[in-house]
Amino acid sequence: MSESARDAEDAVARLRSLEDGPRAFFAVWALGATAVPALSALLSGPTESVDQPRRLAAEGLAAIGGPASADALLSALQDSAARHSRLPPVLREAEAGVLTSIASALANLRDHRAPDALSAILVNRCHSGCLAALASFRDPRAVGFAARCLRDGAASDQAAEVLRLYGLTSVPALTGTLASPRIVHGAEPPTSAAGRALAATLLGELAGREAERPLVAALGDESPGVRLAASLALARLGPDLASRAAPELARVLGDDDPLRAHEAEDALARLVPSPHEVLSSLLADPAVDTAGSRGRRRAIAVLGRLAPGEAGPVLADLALNADPEVRFAVTTALAHMGGEAAEAALAKLADDTDDDVRRRARAALAGAPALRTVRASGPRRRTVAPSRS
Repeated sequence: MSESARDAEDAVARLRSLEDGPRAFFAVWALGATAVPALSALLSGPTESVDQPRRLAAEGLAAIGGPASADALLSALQDSAARHSRLPPVLREAEAGVLTSIASALANLRDHRAPDALSAILVNRCHSGCLAALASFRDPRAVGFAARCLRDGAASDQAAEVLRLYGLTSVPALTGTLASPRIVHGAEPPTSAAGRALAATLLGELAGREAERPLVAALGDESPGVRLAASLALARLGPDLASRAAPELARVLGDDDPLRAHEAEDALARLVPSPHEVLSSLLADPAVDTAGSRGRRRAIAVLGRLAPGEAGPVLADLALNADPEVRFAVTTALAHMGGEAAEAALAKLADDTDDDVRRRARAALAGAPALRTVRASGPRRRTVAPSRS
């Protein structure tokens, strides 16, 4: 073995040290092509729970560049992908990280063989690193892979970024994904429903009002998550489409998932024209079940976020409701809304027969001047113009 080859092996061996490895990287890079065989050997070594040394080897090959580095990385890409099914679960994450580094290194080298090699992996599995690397070549196959990977919990975020990168080119694949639930043993898995919900969100972002038809169709979907995502996407596209989405948004107010309910509440308050109209049936429902109670409270909270002239009369009527829970929610909404009409309604509630309602109303009145000057000083609703990328 030549002296230069021994120097290369010694330098690459330092990459195995968690402490010294990152510092040794520049010494390896300075050796150039002489270090490629040692780097290739390290990269093809066994899978270990600590993946830093092999990831540094991939980065070193990319930094050195040249045909020999590209050949080593392509060989390592196939080897790493093939290991996945043979590894115990505890090591799969580490190997997935190595595969990401190899894919990124190939993308940096811009080797013309890389897209086919990356696609061969993505045909069989969703892998975020391979998907991102393929998209960096602007390869059209990335759109189809990304649309499929929306349903993969581990790769869905990267898939969404790739579809955004391709813009309107992604719309047909997203439309197909949204309309096609994947049924397993008679039911749709949560990851599939989540992927279709993400497809609805992306359609609204990328296609604008041209996405109206598939999004409206999704309002009748079996999955609550898909219906909500379609409703929110429509609500962001303009007042007329927000009105079409409003009934589904109102239904979600009773959801036991507070995040989903908050998203619906926020959209109703900010984007839907005259939401008190669609909320009227929910507010009039005498149901005493938990979902109905949650829905009424959140509907009243929506009213508290509207302009006094729009929601004040409705809240004043609700202040006479026989249910003390409703009246308590009304006091909170009135305090949030502010204005002289709200103050007058709170003054009546300050003598309410229910102790909690009475205390809440009196506390709100104690801050009434500040509420009038601060909360009534600016617009409460925001109109979102139709968007299209």
